[in-house]
Amino acid sequence: MQFGSDSKMLFNLLRRTFSHEILPAIRHYSSTAPIVTSGSEQVLELLSEIYTRGKDYGFHTDYFKNLQQENIIVEYSSPNIAKMFHVGHYRSTVVGNVISGILSAAGHNVCKMNYLGDWGVQFALLALSYKKYGNPTALKEKPLFHLYELYVKISKEAEENLQIKEEAQEVFLDMENGNADALQFWKCCRELSISEYKKLYHSIGVEFDVFSGESMYIDKSREVLEILKEKDLLYWDNGALKINLAGSKWLSKSPQIYQHPVLARKNGTSLYLTRDVAAAIDRFNDYKFDRMIYVTDISQAEHFNQIFAILEKMGFPWADKNTEMLMHVGFGRIHKMQTRKGNMTFLHDLLEDAYQKAHEDRLYCKTRKMPLTPKDDVTKIVALSGLIYHDLKARLSKGYNFNLEAALASKGSSGLFLQATHCRLCSLEANAGVHCIPQVDVDRILSEPSLVELIEHLNKYTTMTKTLYETLEPCILLRYLFDLCHLTAKALIPCTVKGADIADAQARLLCFYCAKTILGNGLRLMGVPPLVKM
Repeated sequence: MQFGSDSKMLFNLLRRTFSHEILPAIRHYSSTAPIVTSGSEQVLELLSEIYTRGKDYGFHTDYFKNLQQENIIVEYSSPNIAKMFHVGHYRSTVVGNVISGILSAAGHNVCKMNYLGDWGVQFALLALSYKKYGNPTALKEKPLFHLYELYVKISKEAEENLQIKEEAQEVFLDMENGNADALQFWKCCRELSISEYKKLYHSIGVEFDVFSGESMYIDKSREVLEILKEKDLLYWDNGALKINLAGSKWLSKSPQIYQHPVLARKNGTSLYLTRDVAAAIDRFNDYKFDRMIYVTDISQAEHFNQIFAILEKMGFPWADKNTEMLMHVGFGRIHKMQTRKGNMTFLHDLLEDAYQKAHEDRLYCKTRKMPLTPKDDVTKIVALSGLIYHDLKARLSKGYNFNLEAALASKGSSGLFLQATHCRLCSLEANAGVHCIPQVDVDRILSEPSLVELIEHLNKYTTMTKTLYETLEPCILLRYLFDLCHLTAKALIPCTVKGADIADAQARLLCFYCAKTILGNGLRLMGVPPLVKM
């Protein structure tokens, strides 16, 4: 879809959404001092700097230059192998990807880590289920779906038959002891899962530096228990090995129940809490991180406080709460998310629905100039832009009701507005009839109130990026970009470029070019490439 010369259409769509819930919120960048009152030289300097720096603009300031470069691990996504990719992991993927992008843009060395849930009794249960009901053909053709079916079936049986649970515990003990036969099926599940997940990540433009997993820390979790025993921090309670974390700064506000977590079962098999502690120690030794950030559902906050508290009890200086080297970024849950295939929501089905909806919407647009298929790259980017915007437009701690129609609507608060504005500005530049140059007659700009408003907003971008970095709240970025789209559309109506006096045209084009540059930078921070045509 291309918005020809009818700028009013785009402006009116944006204006109708300007009162949406995202916009009345306090602007975290509104305290920036006005630039227009500083004089025309400062305005020209701003526009020239945006023009010159391009993709680097926004994180080039002294604030970011003076930051000490850090090695930061961001752990996110982290699905459980042998299961369909659930929407909860989708949100972790989106949020973690944006946070990683912000930290990288700020100049830090960021390691994007996917810590797979690839160990535990559930895999012993799955092995029992495959032995009874497994289909090699189905495993080859639709591996994750078949494994999911098997797990649902055996879990239901285990609820009614205690013997199945006991058998699973025995199989899991064999797995922990390294029994080759017990591990064979698990290895197959892991390899198939990672292969399928990588395809899915590629389809949404997400890449990881490291694929890790709980299974790597079976032996090292035993070492953790030995260290804690030597420090006399463990005790037995009702057949479980526990630790007393009372007094930890990490749990000072936590209920007492969280201050005595279980670290091992009676038969000696490990729990994921112990493995997570071992993983943190291993990462510090291998990566010498300055910060490690875990991005998960907010309901797991106490779990991570327990990890940090155990590390603190073990005497690691980097686990002291005052160092701020360990952090959990929690997010609210997605509610009412369903696909056309039923109540269980898997990312594959969600993406299929989103691609189809975006394709249908584009077919209705009479001004489109591109051949379309439901899965062409542009349709995918349009769909992802809508989904990501829908996910990030409110504070992370807030859950939200998912609505595919709203996420991909042509009207309302949607990522479509951001992409449509960028496409409109690309079209404007291509058909302007003049070249964009960094030296223009600024007085031609200052005489137009709508351009003055736009420039003042462009001037706030560096303040916004600073706040964005300090808070790691992506909604701040989206609020800024939405305002930018509104002010751009507002300015496009009176400030035509094509056919205008050459001095006016060049001055106006520079303003719109700078708006396009910042909007493109913001879209990339969101995790989607800016489109040139829709």
